[in-house]
Amino acid sequence: MSQDWEWEDLLTDKEQAARKKKPKRRPPERRTGSAAASAKHKRTDAGAKSRRQSNLVGEDGQPKPKPKKAAQPAEDGQPKPKKAAQPAEDGQPSADPQAVRKRKKKKGKKRKQKKSVFPWIYLAFVVALVIAGAVIVRGVHNTMTELQANTPEVFIRSAIGNLTDQDLTTLFVSNPAYETPGEAAENIRAYISGSDLSLRRVEHNLYDAYKGERKLFTVHLNAARSVNKLGLINYDILTSAGIEPAADAELYHYEIIAPSTCEITVNGRPVGEPAEKKAIDGFADAADFVTLPATHKYVLDFLTREPEIRVTDNGTEVPVTLAETMDLTQDSVSGHRFASTEEAGIDFDAMAFAKNWAMFMRDDLGGEAHGYYELEPFLIEDTALQKKAYQWAGSVDITFTSNHTLLDPPFTDEQITEVMRYDENTASVDVSLKMHMVLDRGQERTDVIDTTLYLVKQDDAWKVVNIRDDSDSSSGDDA
Repeated sequence: MSQDWEWEDLLTDKEQAARKKKPKRRPPERRTGSAAASAKHKRTDAGAKSRRQSNLVGEDGQPKPKPKKAAQPAEDGQPKPKKAAQPAEDGQPSADPQAVRKRKKKKGKKRKQKKSVFPWIYLAFVVALVIAGAVIVRGVHNTMTELQANTPEVFIRSAIGNLTDQDLTTLFVSNPAYETPGEAAENIRAYISGSDLSLRRVEHNLYDAYKGERKLFTVHLNAARSVNKLGLINYDILTSAGIEPAADAELYHYEIIAPSTCEITVNGRPVGEPAEKKAIDGFADAADFVTLPATHKYVLDFLTREPEIRVTDNGTEVPVTLAETMDLTQDSVSGHRFASTEEAGIDFDAMAFAKNWAMFMRDDLGGEAHGYYELEPFLIEDTALQKKAYQWAGSVDITFTSNHTLLDPPFTDEQITEVMRYDENTASVDVSLKMHMVLDRGQERTDVIDTTLYLVKQDDAWKVVNIRDDSDSSSGDDA
């Protein structure tokens, strides 16, 4: 039977295409030793493969179907069972190369599966531990934070900090004459939030708030519910039941006493009307006859901070030291003290009047009515001083003065110690001198006279409206 086809015709299209893609083999090189043996083995395998492929093609050129191997019946007519792998003589599985390769491959897959799964399991375990720890720490932190927030002192201070401006101005009254509502609320918040604010427990859930030793308000608390955490910590969730101000819940209170000639500002605003008006000491008796400077008392109540007080008297700054009661009746005229009447611009001989008054009171002045008319031009009619002088001149009491004779000179140590000019129409003069005399018993006597004359200007003339006598009379030999 002639054979007209080539070997490539028996290959499928896919095999022929693959065959064409194969690179051309290089010329064989001479090999020696193991390399030659390996090459010979490859040629033998290629020939065996060629023979196997020729057996797969029939006479018509088509691939032969693969014959199925029929099962050989056993001697009893039943199909033979598959032959199990025979164990080796040492009890281990047979060393069939194919079986060994399968077992190794299977073990490798299992090992790879174990290696690939373990890191993920470990990572998941670590993440779970971290999350559980974070949850525990967060829970403990929240518990301690809540516990601290519901201790009475912390809760009360927090409640004070959360008060609105309206709450604060309702709790403490402010004075709108010197502070706006916004300023008052800010001042109150700073006042009650200071570190020197202390809390004193009155009873359960009832506390008094103090600033130093001054009670400001009372705080009422309620326990909304009780909490037990971790089986160890018990505390109450607190709520505020209200804040009650103290009876004298006035933060700052001041009083200023100053002459009416002073101009006063409080926090940059003019002071209000005086609560009291009183004539300056020594001038009260003349208040009905001339216009006199008075002493004014101003009350600065319901302030929410220490005020800024500025006082001027006829353009002169008056020093102010902040105190609950500030008496400026002396300091306010510090710019109007003089050493003499001439320096003060007062046309009045205060020393001459003081001498005449001393002699008039001892019946030494002489003249009509015991010398009353020597004094009358310097007195204001119907004042208490004028009435006193007139009555003394006309009474029998003046004749009962001790019989004595004035020494020559009768006066020594004459001195004007201070002149105070309050305004254009009022002044005072301090006079000091000594009056010497001899009593009829032959004993010398010296009267030390310290007198303050209070003057007012009426009809362009200075008149005496009051005399304050601080004289100290002494008996005995004149040193």
